[in-house]
Amino acid sequence: MRYAEVLLNYAEAKQELGTFNDVDWSKTVGALRARAGISDGANVLPTKVDTYLKNTFFPGISNPVMLEIRRERQGS
Repeated sequence: MRYAEVLLNYAEAKQELGTFNDVDWSKTVGALRARAGISDGANVLPTKVDTYLKNTFFPGISNPVMLEIRRERQGS
């Protein structure tokens, strides 16, 4: 199992439990984005739904945080 998968599993589980916060985001999704050289959105939870991502790939998900976690999972 890759470390990225472990981080995304942790992030998704915490989000499903309703205990995911900015610190968790920075340590999981933010760390993956920073490693990839992406600084935008690495330290703050998303607040807006990416409508393209939602409509095209995840029509059943309307939570912006879960959508971004799923986006990261597709790229890992």
